[in-house]
Amino acid sequence: MDREPGGRRSTRLARYRRSFGPYRKDSLLLSGFLYSQLAAFFLAVFLINYRVEYLLALPLFAALFTAYLRIALKPSSAAMPPDGLFRERVLVVGLAGSLVVLSGLDIPILADLNSPFYIEVFRE
Repeated sequence: MDREPGGRRSTRLARYRRSFGPYRKDSLLLSGFLYSQLAAFFLAVFLINYRVEYLLALPLFAALFTAYLRIALKPSSAAMPPDGLFRERVLVVGLAGSLVVLSGLDIPILADLNSPFYIEVFRE
């Protein structure tokens, strides 16, 4: 029996609940991609407000989102039960390590990005 969205199983699900009918594998993947992009945006806003040095971790977070998608696409992956993600060492070490390292760094040039007045106007 096909268990992927859009297969025979999804027609049974659509009979169970009409709202399950339009879901297909590609639409679910695209909506997951959209949600990850929105999460990255809001994460960036939070990180910049909390500590501007965390801005340097955003490329790592993008790589972690990609690694999570790779894990989620595996059959019987650790992404199915969310508590199983702790078995994936790359995600845990990458996230915790970057935040610990960046918490101890002070980069003065980045503080200018967080100031309310980026362009100084000199009056004479």
